[in-house]
Amino acid sequence: RVSTGGLVLTGADEAYQYNGVKFITSRMAIASEDTTEDIEAELERLLQYSHPLQITRNAGEKEVYNPKPAYFRKIGQYVDLEKIAQIAEYTAVDYLHGSASGYLREILRPVQGEILELQNAPLPDFGGLTPALLNDNLSEIQQALRDWNQPLALGLVLDGDGSNLLVLDAQGQSVSQEEIFALILDYLVTERQS
Repeated sequence: RVSTGGLVLTGADEAYQYNGVKFITSRMAIASEDTTEDIEAELERLLQYSHPLQITRNAGEKEVYNPKPAYFRKIGQYVDLEKIAQIAEYTAVDYLHGSASGYLREILRPVQGEILELQNAPLPDFGGLTPALLNDNLSEIQQALRDWNQPLALGLVLDGDGSNLLVLDAQGQSVSQEEIFALILDYLVTERQS
């Protein structure tokens, strides 16, 4: 599929009051300042109408598109979902009520992978949280990991827009990005070799 761009509603990992719009170009980059100013001017113009967000459907003008199925298929091409399903029983995921809520469950559904999901309803105010990977947001998932008392338990925490990930070990301690990178590199070199 070819697109001229996309919109992301995000406050990154800030509280919901700071949400804004990012325009992503067809080259998958954040739009330049000039392009952003053009978009803002168009939005100001649209606000003059009584129904500014009504979608027109003139041929070739706009198309409503759900990217999830294609995204999930692509993930399945890169990741062995069957293997993940085998260890998913002791995997907890905390979405912090962000936009990625439920994604991992949907990705694993075709292979019957079951995970424990916490704070998995996407809420516009993130349930009152600041949806960042902060220690203040980890108590519920840390307790779930400790309660399992399983040496291979795994915790995953996603920030509000799902762009950052924190990995927790079976004791609820965070695993550094450097350690994660080393594990991925080791896997790619020893297992994939392609």
